[in-house]
Amino acid sequence: MIAIVTAGGFAVGMLTSFGQAVLPFEMASLANSAGAWSLAAFLLCLCNAVPSRGLLLGFLALAGMLAGYFVATELRGFPTGRSLVLFWGVAAIVVGPVLGVGAAWVRGTERRRVAAGAAAIAGILVGEGAYGLTIVAGTTSPVYWALQVVLGLGIVIGLSATRLREPASIALCIVLTAVVAAALYLAYSSL
Repeated sequence: MIAIVTAGGFAVGMLTSFGQAVLPFEMASLANSAGAWSLAAFLLCLCNAVPSRGLLLGFLALAGMLAGYFVATELRGFPTGRSLVLFWGVAAIVVGPVLGVGAAWVRGTERRRVAAGAAAIAGILVGEGAYGLTIVAGTTSPVYWALQVVLGLGIVIGLSATRLREPASIALCIVLTAVVAAALYLAYSSL
């Protein structure tokens, strides 16, 4: 499991670097999006149902992405800035474990944990998508950002209909998604 998540992260990182050169304008933000890497890490961590193991797997997924991106970017003949390595290194340490535990919780049966786990990734997608649609809209296509918001909301709606199915758990998922989205939006706005 550790090798799969790390190798999967490495592959996503490499694809990101190459994607920066080939994606069409409408989807170019996919290769420059924290939401895309967060979603990939979350999906890689769904192979695990143990929250304590998710702490490590989430870190390894994002660290693997950073390593893969670094290697592919160097192979393409471009430098990798220290600020990028620092940002994603911190993200791997701070956000990675949250995504790993969230993925494990989504696999579980306790509805409040499913709600919280889903809100972690949904909030990231909605928050970054909203930032993309409002703050960087002048230099990027709204297509990717709108799709990211729709995907984040789709996670909340889909899990509410299939797994949560009780008002308290659904409300928890909605509120936590809004909190994560707002926090990410404000954090991005302060950069």
